[in-house]
Amino acid sequence: MKRLTLHCTDLDGWSWFNKLDSMTTEEMVGRLLRTEPPRPEMEAGTAWHSVLEDPPDEISTVERNGFTFDVTCGGIIVLPQVREVRAKKVYMVDGVEVTLTGKVDGIDGNKIEDHKLTFRPNPETYMDAYQWRAYLDIFNADVFEYLIYSAKMDGNTITVYDFSPMKVYRYPEMVDDLMTGMRELVGFVKQCVPQMITA
Repeated sequence: MKRLTLHCTDLDGWSWFNKLDSMTTEEMVGRLLRTEPPRPEMEAGTAWHSVLEDPPDEISTVERNGFTFDVTCGGIIVLPQVREVRAKKVYMVDGVEVTLTGKVDGIDGNKIEDHKLTFRPNPETYMDAYQWRAYLDIFNADVFEYLIYSAKMDGNTITVYDFSPMKVYRYPEMVDDLMTGMRELVGFVKQCVPQMITA
């Protein structure tokens, strides 16, 4: 049996690869192999996640992982009790046993929460992503809420100027659409990164 482990973020990367003319095949391969160095925006996103994992009582200016975050938007961040949960599910995709794994930022009842720090706000980008479909299927949830923090980057200073929640929902054809994305990605792996598939 051929086996392959993918992360939900790999599906997210696949979505970007199909949308961005500037992202090369080599960069996509590097993402899958975890050899592609993270871009500053990705490092900033990781730092922002660490702020939200253990937030101060009030966030106005906070330093984390070499970044300074100036939060100028209003709003209250309410974090669920259950956070940072990893789970996995096995799928059969074109003769390959694919273990899809993901870690959610939070679970509140039947709702998944995911924090996104973005420097190019575009809600349609999130709507079209496979990632939220994967999370809903793996965790058997019905609602996925993006907590979108729009920001500007000036060196290592990040100004968070807007906070916009956005919900997407399970729908009847969701798993079929997810499988389409996984088939495409597995096909890419077979062609460009065959070493990821084990016997």
